[in-house]
Amino acid sequence: MSATASAIACVGVPASYYFVPFGHACRHIYTDDMNLVMFSDSHGARPTIPEGDVLCVAGDVFCGDDLQSLRSDLRWLGSLPHKRKLFVQGNHDLVLKMQSNAEELLAEQGITLLNNNSIDVDGVRFYGVSYGATDIQPCDVLMSHVPPAGVLDKGLYGKALGCPRLLTAVQRLKPRVHLFGHAHESAGHTKIDETDFYNCAERPTSVHIYTGSVAERPIASD
Repeated sequence: MSATASAIACVGVPASYYFVPFGHACRHIYTDDMNLVMFSDSHGARPTIPEGDVLCVAGDVFCGDDLQSLRSDLRWLGSLPHKRKLFVQGNHDLVLKMQSNAEELLAEQGITLLNNNSIDVDGVRFYGVSYGATDIQPCDVLMSHVPPAGVLDKGLYGKALGCPRLLTAVQRLKPRVHLFGHAHESAGHTKIDETDFYNCAERPTSVHIYTGSVAERPIASD
């Protein structure tokens, strides 16, 4: 995609905050300031993860059946080079949920558990919704395991897996990015109003976030 076509994608977005799509199906978005990498639903597999600044993991990663498998998966995740790693739990992260010191185990590998709370990274606010929760706070990047209802939420045989209450919250707060997984068959990207939605189930995806004006930060070709 050309630089011109990429710039067109920014029309209607405030100049102080850009998510600029590049590449096929808008799976890659680039920035000078922060390279955001996201994935979910690896279910014990270890996919190739793009390099970047912040790694957002939207659940269903720790799917083994004992502490040994959990520690092995944690070491793998901890070995990835991203300077910050954020995690929200999915419905299959049962071995992690069973640990009373789950947050400590994650922290040992440099992973921050977001469980209905937020964290600011270089001026970008991330909010993580725990599995089954729907109450969110204002943020730039929203992380959840399940999709909002009607948005990249079709699972096997077309079954809708999204959460209506989560959709209502997203429509009210309008985060710049909402990333999630769970509905494996609907992995991809769409934009609705001011929010870019990414279903990253089984699809590691790279996103770059602009925090300056386009005039100050030239857009490169893909």
